Amino acid sequence: MKKVLALILSLMVVFAFTACGGSEETAGAAESSTGSAEQTASESEEKAAFEEVVLFDNDQCTMVVKDFDEDGDWGPALKVYLENKTSDETLMFSVESASVNGYMLDPLFATEVTAGNKENTEISWFEEDLADNDIESIENVELQIRVYDTDDWEQAPYVEDTFTVTIPQ
Repeated sequence: MKKVLALILSLMVVFAFTACGGSEETAGAAESSTGSAEQTASESEEKAAFEEVVLFDNDQCTMVVKDFDEDGDWGPALKVYLENKTSDETLMFSVESASVNGYMLDPLFATEVTAGNKENTEISWFEEDLADNDIESIENVELQIRVYDTDDWEQAPYVEDTFTVTIPQ
């Protein structure tokens, strides 16, 4: 178990350094190897544009799905914006359960946001989990979300509901 945890942590460090690296030369080489900028623009126009989805926005917190990334760091991901509007509580935003195209698949997601702060993050799924369930593209995601004060588990959650996000194809 310790070896598996060490391997996962090592991979996370490698991905973090990889994501932070790069240069203008690398970006230029990548663009020239994939074709012209016009081709890239026309390919992106073929896919329907993702429209932001406000999952909830109350006096204590906000969660907005900003975009969908087929090639996220860990696999396909919903890009989300979180906001803690409280003045003195650290809030935990968590996905209690989730389904992708009707299949129950747990995503990588649980994030604390301190009082008065905002965060952009991702709700991700592993490619292997999608492949195991014969999911080639994500069309529909159902998320059971819970938001609560991390220091007071007896307090009722600020959000505890199920939300659906449709991904344009």
